[in-house]
Amino acid sequence: MKKTVIGIGTFVLLCGIGFMLLNDQKHVEDEQTIRAKNPELFVDSSKSKKALPVTGTGKKTTAGDDVVTGLETSLVKKENENTLQFLFEIKNSSEQKRILQFTSSQKYEYEIYKGTELVERFSDGKSFMQVLKDVAIAPNETVSFDIQVSNLSKGKYTIIVWPVAKGVAQLREQLDFTVD
Repeated sequence: MKKTVIGIGTFVLLCGIGFMLLNDQKHVEDEQTIRAKNPELFVDSSKSKKALPVTGTGKKTTAGDDVVTGLETSLVKKENENTLQFLFEIKNSSEQKRILQFTSSQKYEYEIYKGTELVERFSDGKSFMQVLKDVAIAPNETVSFDIQVSNLSKGKYTIIVWPVAKGVAQLREQLDFTVD
């Protein structure tokens, strides 16, 4: 009797596992079908090799959002013999204090392209602490970020930099540069 109950229990368990595997396989096939029909819905940004469109230069942005109103950004290449350095700045040119709200210890993101090929993304392979931090920028004050880049071969590149604070992704700066 016990053997019969154990046998039936094992049969039910195996049937359940088999059903789950078949259902999971159907889900994978459904997702693959959807991916094939709508590849734009499944862009993996960490592996993307095409340039993201620059949605704005950050210059005197006034579009509806109080966070970005009056904020101006700039990006310059700093001359240094040993390393490739850039200076990314956010200036508050308004008459009111602006607050940038960061949700992690990461303050900016950058991507470097050689033509349309993504060759480096700042956050790739990095971990950031999950901390909330508000950075206040008083009127006519500037917040600066020094960016150091290394290991680029000779050639022409484009760097796109933006702050990762809430609501300011449109404050992007783009700069073309050459590594000799």
